[in-house]
Amino acid sequence: MLAAALLHASKGIYKTELMCRVGLTSAQIDKYIDVLVESKLLEVSENSKNHVYRTTKKGERFVHAFCNLVTLLD
Repeated sequence: MLAAALLHASKGIYKTELMCRVGLTSAQIDKYIDVLVESKLLEVSENSKNHVYRTTKKGERFVHAFCNLVTLLD
């Protein structure tokens, strides 16, 4: 779920859209966002009144490593 959220946020995404794309509730996405931001895998910027979430370089490396691991396990 973390990797999916980071993949969807690669070009920037609003919380509601991210929530819908990864299939989480509002409370769940808030927890995921907190963990990802605290881990510096996701960054938050303000666009007007809304927050835009974007995957960081560290987050991109995480997704790449995760995909490699999944490939190895298949």
